Amino acid sequence: MQLKDMYKNKIVSFLSVLLIYGGMVLLFGCPIKFLTGVSCPACGITRAWCRVLCGDITGAFYYHPLFWLGPMLLGIIYLEGIRSWSWSKIVLMCLGVLFFLVYFLRMFVFKNEVVTIELDQNIFLKGYRWIDHIIKHIKK
Repeated sequence: MQLKDMYKNKIVSFLSVLLIYGGMVLLFGCPIKFLTGVSCPACGITRAWCRVLCGDITGAFYYHPLFWLGPMLLGIIYLEGIRSWSWSKIVLMCLGVLFFLVYFLRMFVFKNEVVTIELDQNIFLKGYRWIDHIIKHIKK
């Protein structure tokens, strides 16, 4: 496989994932929060980048303080290749730890409306309530 084809495949797969993710966000909001009722560690990054595109850097940091790491992460994964650089695995592990540390701080120390726990809003509980309502209605 030629280098040009390899990069073309990576770009197509990246755009496909981006399109699927964008569709899910437009339909449901955060897919993880939709399913579980709990914000994910990356919650707010999409809104942060929207703020950057509008020129509001302060607003971007409010939505997610690590939004600026996205391009670096994509560069490591798609341009250099994770298997070809042994240090990239260490960098990715450090980024993962950093994301969970910031997530914990945002969830429990610096509480705001971006990162929340709303267990009563997950799709499974909503589905159960809907089915329970139908069963009760049928029994009447």
